[in-house]
Amino acid sequence: GLRSDWYVLVSTGDNGVPYALSGIAGDLRNLSRLGHGIGLHGSAPSYLEPARLVREKALLEEALGGPVAAVRQHNLSLDGPRTWASQARAGFAVDASLGFNQVAGWRSGCSHPILDPSGSLVLLSLTAMDGVLLTQGGAETRIRAFLETARRGEGLAAFDWHGQGTDGRDYPGYLEVYER
Repeated sequence: GLRSDWYVLVSTGDNGVPYALSGIAGDLRNLSRLGHGIGLHGSAPSYLEPARLVREKALLEEALGGPVAAVRQHNLSLDGPRTWASQARAGFAVDASLGFNQVAGWRSGCSHPILDPSGSLVLLSLTAMDGVLLTQGGAETRIRAFLETARRGEGLAAFDWHGQGTDGRDYPGYLEVYER
């Protein structure tokens, strides 16, 4: 019954995406039909390039055959209100980039979604990235503690779990922790 939001990096021909969107479009549509969210994983420069962000969103929407409401910027890169204004103009309603790359914890200071300063976007505060949790030890205990904190406060715990983590040889244990 657990559902995830899947943030998809889209190739624009110059950003080295190792897959063709057409090759995974059917899988993404199936995930969406099963109740999973599909959002855009903005490319590295897109947080500063509004036209690129619009193009990436349009390509993903074309592949999905429907709207994409959420975005997470690559490496959680943000230029604050400038990026949020670009995201809102592109038609996004949610940004899930508010987080830390090197530590675990809610960047906004709380487990509840907040609005950007203009009130145009819902900002989801990322709780932790997989690499931070899994390289610092005690991942499952820490995840359960974050989940319990969010539950007690009737909030949200959001974890950024990268797809390459399903490769057990290069990322031993990542998939198993995600599944548990």
